[in-house]
Amino acid sequence: MIEWTWIDLKNNLKLMIFPSLFGFLFFLNVWQSTEYNRIKREIQKVISAKESLTKKNEELKISILTESSSEKVDRIFERNYREVQPGEKWKIQTLILPSNKELKK
Repeated sequence: MIEWTWIDLKNNLKLMIFPSLFGFLFFLNVWQSTEYNRIKREIQKVISAKESLTKKNEELKISILTESSSEKVDRIFERNYREVQPGEKWKIQTLILPSNKELKK
């Protein structure tokens, strides 16, 4: 039977801890690299979506500017809202709501 001394146990513990510590640090490095690349890809997707939305917004602004005459606006309105009869007019109604103080009374 082999008898172990404290010095032998300490040496064996050192031999087990250092390689496992380096292996753990290597694992953390690989994990961090994969997470960094995943986040980088997500950022690129968001940036490309932002650029496409900005481009679409600019195109809409240009279309509004080119169709800003009142006749063109009326034509677009009639095309989109045909259910309104020709003699019928749109009315804007303003409602005045009570304030919070009046409601609490």
